[in-house]
Amino acid sequence: MPSKTIGPQKPAPKEGTVRKRRAHHKSRRGCRNCKLRKVKCDETRPKCEKCVSFGVNCNYDSGSKASDLQPSYDKQVTLLTPPTTPPSQGLGPRIKIPTTLYPPIITGDDLSSFQLDTESLSRLDRFQHRTVGTIGTKSAGKLFAHLTVDLALAHPYLMHVVQVLTVIHDRYLSPNPYSKQTLTEVFHLSRAAALFNRKLSEPIQLQDRDGLWATAALLGLIAFSLTDASDAEESWPLAVNEDADPLEWISIAESKSAIWNLTNPLRPDSRFSIMKHDYETSHPAFKVPLHGIEGIPPQFVELYDLNDWVSARVNPYYTSVHIMMPLLPIPCERASIIRFLAFVGHMDEGFKKLLRARDARALLLLAYWYAKVWKAVWWIERRAVLECKAICLYLDKHHKDDKLLQEMLMFPKRRCGLAIDTNWMGEEERVRFNTGTGSDAILASMELFRARFEGTATQQGFSVVWPVCSTENRTESS
Repeated sequence: MPSKTIGPQKPAPKEGTVRKRRAHHKSRRGCRNCKLRKVKCDETRPKCEKCVSFGVNCNYDSGSKASDLQPSYDKQVTLLTPPTTPPSQGLGPRIKIPTTLYPPIITGDDLSSFQLDTESLSRLDRFQHRTVGTIGTKSAGKLFAHLTVDLALAHPYLMHVVQVLTVIHDRYLSPNPYSKQTLTEVFHLSRAAALFNRKLSEPIQLQDRDGLWATAALLGLIAFSLTDASDAEESWPLAVNEDADPLEWISIAESKSAIWNLTNPLRPDSRFSIMKHDYETSHPAFKVPLHGIEGIPPQFVELYDLNDWVSARVNPYYTSVHIMMPLLPIPCERASIIRFLAFVGHMDEGFKKLLRARDARALLLLAYWYAKVWKAVWWIERRAVLECKAICLYLDKHHKDDKLLQEMLMFPKRRCGLAIDTNWMGEEERVRFNTGTGSDAILASMELFRARFEGTATQQGFSVVWPVCSTENRTESS
């Protein structure tokens, strides 16, 4: 049998010898980012080329302030066009959103992470250049513009909240501002709530305090804005969902006080401490008297069963009436909105119980508050307009025989566009109303009503202080 031809074979290695690896230089002084990414660091200082090209801050040693894989903002441009806000109303220099998309930017803390894709980065950009300027007072908007993006990159629960608020603002600015919630909102809000509650269930670390407060503040805004009602007929108290608490938005807003006490954002080492003066200016000290009716118009005294001896202990309306009355002559705008939020933040449990039961007098007082705040900020407008109308329609339907209540209901009716009463017009209003036609005349009259009440017009013929007082008792403005 012919043998097979076998090619030359390698000589067997000598006994005791091993294969040697190619000589290489191991990077022992590389940055942490490269080690995490398992790439070779070129050890260029102060920033290695790998980190620069990847779009993150380089961190060589344990003492570095930069977090692992923290996105870099050096020499980056924003994803969208420059903000449309005029230079005089700008928010000043901001952290710029990085353009790095591939690989995606991943941020996080010790509990979770957030992967910023193209859409998320675009929303983050809109938040920084547009939405953040509508938060609270102007100075608060500037502060949030400088801090929120940076904090959101370190705290995923805050990043989810930023995404939610931006989408809600997108809806508000769309051709259909009363559209339903989107799946994007639902997803990010559920993730934000889960991560936020998880963080609060553990001991609060110092580095988490600012992120927790920023999250609580923005969640309060979201709570005000979230309602899926498209018109008054779908709104509480006309429409009632037995499985939902109609005052859940108030409970969420109230929880901000607990987070405030927990995190103390005015502490010296807080990044929010610079707003201390603004906070103190926007929160003038006020005290509800132990008893009495000083400063309360006679119609309110009669309707709410008040007298010189009644107190909050025996009258569930007492505190809310005393908080609401000083607010009526004050224009509600961005600079003063915090003062008006005190009405919501200081509701007695007895008063909230009456609201849930759709008590007529409690609803009337809430309608007054809605009538004052609805035009101040966008994130409260939808709920305020729809529920103010719904309250007026509900009281018309179920309490039409209560003459005093119906007389006092005229103010919120006018403010939400359900009524025009020429008996309250001065000479200028009557001329415009009688000579005008259609909706233009009505809108012009309503604007004059608002101007008179909020102190921006000085003609005679309208009650500036108490819009519901009778002709004999009202104070004339000159």
